[in-house]
Amino acid sequence: MIISYPTALYSSAIPQTASDSGNVTYTISMTSPPNGSLTEVQLPSAIERRQRSPIDTTKPDGQRVYTDNLAGPSSIGSAKKQFEVGQVLEFVTSQESTLQPMLVSDSLEVRHDTNILDLASLGVSQADIETINKSADTQFTTLNAELSVVIQDRMDIETAIAENQKNINETQKAIDALIQLIQHDPSLQNVLDSLRIKLAEFAAESTILVERANVQAALASSLENQILAVAQMVR
Repeated sequence: MIISYPTALYSSAIPQTASDSGNVTYTISMTSPPNGSLTEVQLPSAIERRQRSPIDTTKPDGQRVYTDNLAGPSSIGSAKKQFEVGQVLEFVTSQESTLQPMLVSDSLEVRHDTNILDLASLGVSQADIETINKSADTQFTTLNAELSVVIQDRMDIETAIAENQKNINETQKAIDALIQLIQHDPSLQNVLDSLRIKLAEFAAESTILVERANVQAALASSLENQILAVAQMVR
């Protein structure tokens, strides 16, 4: 038998259950089969009922050697340019918010097999050691997840800062152009005033973004220190 059409897309002429009564007539035709009511391909029942074993990769087999934590941005910037070729830049002496550097890399690698703490020799009972190991493993996983979120947020904020700077530069260029045009067409004064208000809004947004980025940088450093401290108990 040669099937030329996906059968799930068409009405079935064969009884679906044993309780269905009636005769079945097989028709050989050169025309297309009748369309069914489905608008998409039906998932085969065998695949739908197939059992899958859960995948658990949180617990390593044997002793841990490395733990790698890698984070990346969730947003990308636009293709707008911050500066034009040959553009004259003006340097001002006003105090602006300073973006603190991100001291934590987007990739954090922790080595676990360089030293093994012998808690038993320090008088810690075996029951307490097991509790410590379990708590350390849980906190280590949680802290790494939190660090990934913070690093990602910092990268997204840096992208937002770059986009905000592009808007500031473009608004300033439009203002400079309107200052020249308004000398011959005073009706453009309203546009110039609105752009100056918009420029102030972009400047205020820039300050807020820089403050948020600095908070995330400090939080990332704190989380990294906590991870390195807890990692001493994760083996």
